[in-house]
Amino acid sequence: MNGKAVSAKACVPTEAPVELIYNGHLAGTFMCTPQELSALALGWLFGQGLVKGADEIYTIGACENLRKVYVQTAVDRWEERRGWEKVVTSGCGGGAVLAAQLTSRLPRAGVGLAVTLADLRRGFKEMAARSTLYQTSGGLHSAALASSGKLLAHSEDIGRHNAVDKVIGKGLLLDLDFSQTVLLTTGRISCEMVIKAAQAGVPVLASLTTATDLALELARWAQITVIGRAAGRRLTVYTGAERVIGWSGRPAVQEGSEAGAKEQAL
Repeated sequence: MNGKAVSAKACVPTEAPVELIYNGHLAGTFMCTPQELSALALGWLFGQGLVKGADEIYTIGACENLRKVYVQTAVDRWEERRGWEKVVTSGCGGGAVLAAQLTSRLPRAGVGLAVTLADLRRGFKEMAARSTLYQTSGGLHSAALASSGKLLAHSEDIGRHNAVDKVIGKGLLLDLDFSQTVLLTTGRISCEMVIKAAQAGVPVLASLTTATDLALELARWAQITVIGRAAGRRLTVYTGAERVIGWSGRPAVQEGSEAGAKEQAL
């Protein structure tokens, strides 16, 4: 354009395959931004039920150059998980969840946390300011754990689910109380996103965009508050409106359907 050459390498995000070796087993290969790999591995293993917390980790070693992460744990749950049926999800690179997680066998969020619309917007504003990789190249998602509008952990990745796994991994390493946090994401809220929040015990999930109907069905079961378009004038509380201070509208969708979404201009 305009007769000027542009370096493609300087303008596009990095994407690479990274292998996760869990107790000697190849647990999976991430198509991801090859940074913060220890947090990515820990968050993913936690979401899959292969670890119950950071205290189960003996060693975790990530090599960004070799694109591998090695994890040794106190308890090896590989055999008990290996035969479980998987469902390929809409996650980048073909995510997978356990079929049992789609049959409403999810932990339910506790009560007590309340959020304000101002805190949500403040959290998304800070998340945007911290998203330096996105500012450089675009094409990345961000995720964060926030409390009272302040970010406790933040990550970026080309995959929205990877970004969430990274930030949950960081939360485990920081020993955060997930029940007192809000999970912020730039990506669409899918069923897998709700499962990750439920497994961690996060009661509020907020996105810059929308949610799917299955995500909302699981969120109702898990008693998770789901908020869409959370940084804009068309903010929508899909489920769990009782946790949102200052929200005067009704839940945005009828039971089991996204098609009838009603959005309130704020």
